[in-house]
Amino acid sequence: MTPARAVAADVLTAARTANAWVGELVDDHLGRSGLSPQDRRFVTQLVFGVVRRKATLDALLRPLVT
Repeated sequence: MTPARAVAADVLTAARTANAWVGELVDDHLGRSGLSPQDRRFVTQLVFGVVRRKATLDALLRPLVT
């Protein structure tokens, strides 16, 4: 897994367990990551894309998980 994807996974995991805004979590994790500007943009887009499409992803994955 690339470092950018690992940061995105960490943010999404933290979003499930912490009582915090996703935007704040992204900022916190990116501030500590040392990623390039391009990777930082990728993380932001990946995280917010997952959050935006959560219901769709849940519906698509539900038959495969249960």
